[in-house]
Amino acid sequence: MSIESPADWDGLRAVSEVARQTLDLLGRAVEPGITTGDLDRLAARYFKSCGARSAPALVYGFPGSVLISINDEIVH
Repeated sequence: MSIESPADWDGLRAVSEVARQTLDLLGRAVEPGITTGDLDRLAARYFKSCGARSAPALVYGFPGSVLISINDEIVH
């Protein structure tokens, strides 16, 4: 994202807060037996409640709302 105005900074702060809250929500939901699909649906509902949209889905046509790694895998 290019920051070209104070409004851009405000937007970046707002989306960062939604991202942080989503990570907190998903972290609290992780427990034995929960699936990545369950977590993705939880994130999708949260995004919708915030008026947010998934960048991976919008930009790349990713089939989920969030990118989830399991075990010792790391993604950006």
